Order: sequence, then structure tokens, then C-alpha cells
Amino acid sequence: MSTLPTALKNSRCILHIDLDCFYCQVEQVRLGIPFDVPAAVQQWRGLIAVNYAARKAGVERHADIDDAKKICPNIKLLHVATYGPNDTEPRYHPNPDRRTHKVSLEPYRNASREIFKIFHKYCGTIQKIGTDEGFLDVTETVNQRLIERYVPQLLDKLHDEDCGVLIDWHTLGVVVTSPDEDMSESSSEKQWKTTTWRDLQLAIGAELATEIRKEIYDKLQYTCSAGIAHYKTVAKLCSSKNKPNKQTVLREAARQTFMADVPFKKIRNLGGKLGAEVGSDLEISNARELWKYSIKELQDKFGVSTGLYIYNICRGVDDEEVTSMKAPKSLMAAKAFNPAIQNPTQMQPWFSILSVELHTRILRNYEDFGTWPKNITIRYRSFGSYRTKAIGSLPKDDMKNNESLLKKFQQSYNSIPDAYPCLGLDLIASGLSHDESSKSHTLNRFFTTSSTSAHLANSTIIHPPPPVTKKNLFFKKPLPVKPTDAETWVCDNCKQTVSVADIDEHTDYHFALEISQQDSNAPNTSVKRRKSPPTNEDKKKKVNNFFLPRS
Repeated sequence: MSTLPTALKNSRCILHIDLDCFYCQVEQVRLGIPFDVPAAVQQWRGLIAVNYAARKAGVERHADIDDAKKICPNIKLLHVATYGPNDTEPRYHPNPDRRTHKVSLEPYRNASREIFKIFHKYCGTIQKIGTDEGFLDVTETVNQRLIERYVPQLLDKLHDEDCGVLIDWHTLGVVVTSPDEDMSESSSEKQWKTTTWRDLQLAIGAELATEIRKEIYDKLQYTCSAGIAHYKTVAKLCSSKNKPNKQTVLREAARQTFMADVPFKKIRNLGGKLGAEVGSDLEISNARELWKYSIKELQDKFGVSTGLYIYNICRGVDDEEVTSMKAPKSLMAAKAFNPAIQNPTQMQPWFSILSVELHTRILRNYEDFGTWPKNITIRYRSFGSYRTKAIGSLPKDDMKNNESLLKKFQQSYNSIPDAYPCLGLDLIASGLSHDESSKSHTLNRFFTTSSTSAHLANSTIIHPPPPVTKKNLFFKKPLPVKPTDAETWVCDNCKQTVSVADIDEHTDYHFALEISQQDSNAPNTSVKRRKSPPTNEDKKKKVNNFFLPRS
């Protein structure tokens, strides 16, 4: 293999690809509605997505449907799919009612899976940002193409900054230029005077982005925008600069010029508290205004690591890696009730709907990642805060349809003494892993005696989640629990023997701990924003947010 040019040893080529008005596209492709027709995706009486034609007419996201029709009488309102009574899959009901139907985003998840399959054909390192966008580190693919295409003929330039290759950039998308670049306007080719190896890397990256976007359109009929740059931050900014259905290439010479007037709120990791703090303290609003401050001045004011980050990011320099997406650790089907559900008869259809939805998500997740849940948990709100009740787990053989899950769900919930009136009900699968033992558990296996199992099924003792404190959430070992001499249960997570009366509290502990660990193990996509460690109160808020009611 030929040698990589010296200038590319530590140079990356990053794509940020973002689907244009994704939810709208999914529905418009499904129904054959042209993209230049004003359209919006409706959820009950609000709009959750608005296409570019409708935006141009003045319709905004979250608008009420009546207001949208007044602004744009010819707008197509496309309601999301829903689960209705007795549905085994989400359907597009003509007049869904939130009192009897549950919103499903499954069509968009399915479309997303097909899009990311295409991404994976071109790149192995993909960071999924949502159902409709992601970062692709295409450095390896691009460098290989560059070596094969150019290096054999340019061996004498491998250690130079410039490669001497003339590129017609205008065939590769919208190219950001800087004022001092020598561009020959009189030339029909409109070529820049020089091309660096790093520019050549971006040019091939732009070719690759074009191929990906073309395949997405040819196979799925979706359009998308792309940003091509050496850094994640500017790649994302580029992908949103010239929407819709365009790609923007940011050459290195234009990077700082491109960043000059970018507001803090649009820069990754400066859109929240840190950006507000910087803007307030320094009385500035965009990147250019930060350039007058030295690294030392910023470090003295905001801390060593944060000051350095701010200095670099306002110039478009960002060392953050593209981190490959990981399998989820939990899945959920949730529904809030208004008015509250008053009795088991009213709740019966929701047992079916929630179990069908979670069953579908578990099987899809198993197909995609090969992981299976260790625990199924009910989370409900009857009066004040949410409470939880463990169901246990189900072996894969029992999940060929949703009947076993439905039965366990219904029996467990109706055994709760304060289950009604119910304001919110969630069914959660957690502890998803490749552990083979997790696929063969049955509910009875969790108990040391059959009488214990019977006692749990008939138990009327429901404990609220324990208070979230530093002691019972953030230390490494589970809470010590003294079992009774009679009926006991062996925790599958920590192998500790727990009394039946304490099962719900103990499983709640593991559930909250798992949520905390997911947060701490997640890829670090933000800079350190504190000069001192977080307080206990900060940690409490972080975990307590999980237990807030859902809309």
C-alpha cells in the first residue's frame, strides 16, 4: 500500500448527514405527495413536523391545526400512525382519538433503520444523533480512495502541503470560500489556485457524500443535506447552511471565515448553559467576538479545559471523535391519561396496546443488536409521583407474540392496590444485553420456593421508589437488605437474598442505578462546564428527572 501523505496523518474527514423534514418525507413518500406541496405531520391537534413548502407559507412547527389551515389553506395534514384497540401494529386511522389511541413512531424508526443501513455500507464509524441524522467518520474510506487515485502519480509531493491537483469544486456541492482566496472569475473552470492534501481529502469526502445521498434517494426517495469538514462542529453547521437537499464543503482556508458570525446557540456544546454564561460574562453573541481573547484569558475565566475548548470551537476546531452508536439499554412504551383511567375495564385496551408496542420494539432491537431484556418493569402514576413494580423477565421463546407479556402485565398491574385512578402507565424493558442467561429466565426462577412466587403474585404491598440520594444510588454495591426467615427472593443482578416485602424497592434501586450508569457511560459529547464537581443536589436532579410524568 502506498504511503499516506504527511499532511493527512492526523486529518479527519467528517460527514454530517441530515434528512430534510424527515417525518414529512416519510409520510409524503408513503402517500405519493410531491415535496413542493405544503404538508405537515399532525399529532392530535398539533404539528410535530412541517415541510419546507409549508414553512415558506408561514406555518410553524407546534402550530395548532386550525391556525395552520388559516395560514395555508392548501396544506396537507398527515396524522401519525397510532395503535387503536385490538391493533397488533400501528395503523393510519382516519380519525384517531387520544382517549382510545396511542401515537406510534414506528414508521419513522423503520425508515431510519433503512437509512442507517445505507450509511453502514460506506462507513463503519457512525454516531447516530436521532432517527434522521448522524455523523460519519469516513476518513478511512476517503484516504484509501485518495491513495489509490492520486498517490502513485504524486510521490514527490507526499511531504508537501499542496498536492497540485486541480479540482472543480462547484461539482461537489456548495463550497465555502474565504475573501483572500485567489479565485479566477474569468476562468470558465473557476478553480482555486492551489489545493492542499487536506482539501483533496474533503473533495473525495464530498464525492462520497454525493454517493450516499443518491443511494438514499434512489432506494427510499428521501432527500438529505450534508456537511463535509475536518471537524464535527463545522460539519453539522455546514449541513444546515444551505438546506434543503444540498451539501456544503468547508475548505480549511475558509473555516475561520465561516465561523465568524455563527451565534453561540448554533454551536455544538455552546447552545446551552455554557454558551449563555460566555455570552453574558463577555457581552458577546457570536464566534467572531471571541477571537480577541487569548487562550490564557479564557482559561483564567472559565477554567483550563473549558477555556481551551472555547478558544478552539469559536474558530471551528474540534477534537471530538465520532463515536459509534451503541445498542440501547432500555426500551419503553408509555401513555399518559387525561382524564385518568378509573378501573380495569377501562384499562384493558391499554394493556394490549402497550404490550404490543413494547413487544415490537424488543423484537426489532433483538434483530438489530442481538440483545434481550433482563427485566420488565411497570411504572405508573396513580396520585403523586411515579412508582414502579417489577414483572421479572420473559424467555425469548415466550415472546413469539405479545400474549405472554400482555398476561404478565395485566396480572401484575391489577394486583397493585392503589393502581386506580391511573394518570400514566409505562411498560419498560431494561438490562438489554447479550448475556445468554437473560434469554432463558422465567418469572418463577427468581424465587427460591413456589410458595414465594404465589405470595408475590397476590401481594398487595407496593413500595414507592426509594429516595434518590448519594448513598443509595451512586455507590458501587447494592443496598444491604435483611431478608426475613420465611419467603425470600434472589436478585438476578447482585445475587443478594431479599425478602419478598422488599422486592419492589430493591428492583427500583437497580433500575435507577442502571439509568445513572447509562448516563455516565454515554459518549462524552460536551465539554466540562464546571470548575468544581457537581453537588449532591445536582446528582439528585439528574436522576429524579427520569421519574417526571410523561406527556
